[in-house]
Amino acid sequence: MLTEQIEAMWISRYDYQPGWYFNKHHHSYFQIIYIISGSGSFYYQDLEKKLAKNRLFLIAPGESHKLAAGQKNTLKTLDIKFEIKEVEFASRVKMAAGEYHDLPQIKNLLDQIWEEGRKKQDYYQELNNSFLLQILINILRVKSCSPAAENENYHSSVLKEKAKNQLCKKFINYIEENYSRDLFLKNIASELGYNQSYICQSFKENYNLTPMNFLYKYRVKKAAELLKNSGDTLTQIARKTGFKTVHHFNRTFSKYQGKPPGEYRDEYLLAVRKDIYLTADFVNKDRLQKQK
Repeated sequence: MLTEQIEAMWISRYDYQPGWYFNKHHHSYFQIIYIISGSGSFYYQDLEKKLAKNRLFLIAPGESHKLAAGQKNTLKTLDIKFEIKEVEFASRVKMAAGEYHDLPQIKNLLDQIWEEGRKKQDYYQELNNSFLLQILINILRVKSCSPAAENENYHSSVLKEKAKNQLCKKFINYIEENYSRDLFLKNIASELGYNQSYICQSFKENYNLTPMNFLYKYRVKKAAELLKNSGDTLTQIARKTGFKTVHHFNRTFSKYQGKPPGEYRDEYLLAVRKDIYLTADFVNKDRLQKQK
């Protein structure tokens, strides 16, 4: 089921005061920014788009973007960040990236995700992923990129990517089954029967990541789950998630989460959250800048 292949990681309601902005950046996950009210500019792949009420921007992994509020009024947004694990569906969504107008049903769904994330009642993650899937299907229908669409260019692109998508699936399955082992790309490539360079190219195109970065991200994800849900020591968690030493575990965890695992666990236990995090393994690194 597609609801098991997508993951809403973070959502927030932002109020940008006049002149506030985010610097140009990119990341390895998808993002949707919905404009509730206000004005400003959105820079997407070096193209400037004017912001206005009920506009939406779907941003694909690796695509550079920047947002700046106007000088006269507050810019209000709903902002969600998410991952898609199913590579063929991810390809469809990537092809639909861009600007959309007047989709009030998406605003309603984002509101529900925000509310569920704030309350965190039982099964909120499952419910949020179902809401997110509805959002993506609505966008795909508008873009005419649904599986039933008779779009020659779309089908041609999918056929070209199919072989690489199948490789990514095999690699991901291998990581999920073997992440606790001592893994090297050379050995994984040999076991899967693929060239190392081809694996790297496929992951770059689909996820804007190297294969080994994907491995480390997955290990950190599993470690975060153990930090939240078990009483294991850091040494035990490091061993269970494929890290040779606690030092390597601390360094890698800090790289991907922005803080060491001990601090991550302490903050979780104290329920300290400035943003609404929808998964245990995501940290929002975007930083709002104020006009000087």
